[in-house]
Amino acid sequence: MQARRKTFPSVAEFVTIMVKPEKQKTYLRDDVSSESDPEDHSSMGKIKRISYQSKGLVDDVKSWVDLRMTLTQMDIEEKVDARLNRAIVGGVVGALAFLSLTFGLVAASLGLGAWLGHDAWGFLAVTGLLLVVTAILLLLKPRVIDLRNSKGSRGDANE
Repeated sequence: MQARRKTFPSVAEFVTIMVKPEKQKTYLRDDVSSESDPEDHSSMGKIKRISYQSKGLVDDVKSWVDLRMTLTQMDIEEKVDARLNRAIVGGVVGALAFLSLTFGLVAASLGLGAWLGHDAWGFLAVTGLLLVVTAILLLLKPRVIDLRNSKGSRGDANE
């Protein structure tokens, strides 16, 4: 199963994609003419020109905020997808390891049972060995995950 990697456009491509051509207006001082505005810039008052350019600035800021929100949403979706994929792979690997360990212990029990003369003695020996390992682990209490110093899932606690 091959993992499909998403490719995201660059910021310039993203802006070009998100802003439709009919909405691509520039609100610079030289481009204040539109269908409703007179073609002669000298007849337009300063207040009208400033308000028109301010409207353009507000529209640009709104577009920028919308694009930032969309970019943040895409980043979050990418991180969630990555963690979900890691969890699925970890679950599959854990299940396969459990099955391998189970079959290995059964094989060891049957092998010991054949060597000791009866299958029950082999299962009893493997069970005793597992109980000894469990008791040692309970006495040592190893810390598998350090929750207090954990900064992330990558193990950056010592950096």
